[in-house]
Amino acid sequence: MSRQVPLRIVLLKPSKYAADGYVERFRRGFMPNSTVSYLKSLTPAEVDGTPCEVFAFDEYVHTDLDYLSLLAPGADRRTLLALVGVQSHQFHRALDLAALARSRGVENVVIGGPHAMTCETTPLQGRGVSFALAEAEVIWLSILRDAIQGALQPTYGADGRWWGERLDPPPLVPPSRRDLRRYAVRMLGVYPARGCPYTCNFCSVIKIAGRQVRSQPVDTTIASLKAAAAGGVRMVMFTSDNFNKYPDVGDLLAAMIEEKIRLPFFVQCDAQIVRQGFPYRCGTRGDGRRRYPGSDRGAPARPSHVRGYRPRPPRPRRRLPPATPEPLWHRSRAAAAEPCADGRGRRDQPPG
Repeated sequence: MSRQVPLRIVLLKPSKYAADGYVERFRRGFMPNSTVSYLKSLTPAEVDGTPCEVFAFDEYVHTDLDYLSLLAPGADRRTLLALVGVQSHQFHRALDLAALARSRGVENVVIGGPHAMTCETTPLQGRGVSFALAEAEVIWLSILRDAIQGALQPTYGADGRWWGERLDPPPLVPPSRRDLRRYAVRMLGVYPARGCPYTCNFCSVIKIAGRQVRSQPVDTTIASLKAAAAGGVRMVMFTSDNFNKYPDVGDLLAAMIEEKIRLPFFVQCDAQIVRQGFPYRCGTRGDGRRRYPGSDRGAPARPSHVRGYRPRPPRPRRRLPPATPEPLWHRSRAAAAEPCADGRGRRDQPPG
């Protein structure tokens, strides 16, 4: 039996070009990119008997250029460059990285993310770079199999963008402690649910994730949170676009309390959170203490039916001081050039 050639997978989140034409790089970022960690977790150790070796980079915070050395074929392995989470302002940089890899002999290059899923890429298709038009759960395994053979298709996911009614990914693998030190906040984005039921015309979420709210098992989210806490993560962001529309939110919060997961977290919700009693449930922690998120008017967004709730009285508005007459010396230069009637000076001179 012949030995399988390993597949080297480079997951790269591209940066963007600044106004001066240079690539934007920062010594420290805000938080790790969620898509990079998610795709790394979706990649199996081997595909059809072929070992897979994964390298993940966020170009915004990698001030050194050592990762570019991986954009080249190896004598004993194939290379797949996956430019992930590419937004429109990063698309030019992604194309340049793809061109660099192809010029060095890399056979497998694919671009995915919001731009590829929502914008027209037909003029660029069939020119040596593939485009992912669907969620990674639908097409990632097919991309890996084709990369092992050394021939990617021009597009993936054109016939079906979303992955069923329920998500079933493996638990999330957090970044290493060394990578976490590249960010100001050691935070990890976790996807318990995806999709939004609204049709806001200023938002692209429904074009990317659909209007149906789909969720993963609560046990998977709990396993991801435990791995994050053990890996040095200090805060979690639930990257669901409308967390209070997540149908299993009560079960998730109850499981976090039961498992005593004390990682601070924040979420994105709509204005119906108070009606659902959502802030009260989010504020309950495993140590018995409660944290109540504040509303935009300074009063705690805690439902009135909670025992012992005392709303804070509204703050009095500050009154502006009464208007004072304009000094004579603030008037126009033309009028101030005339001498005063008593001849004691000019109008543009302050009294004194």
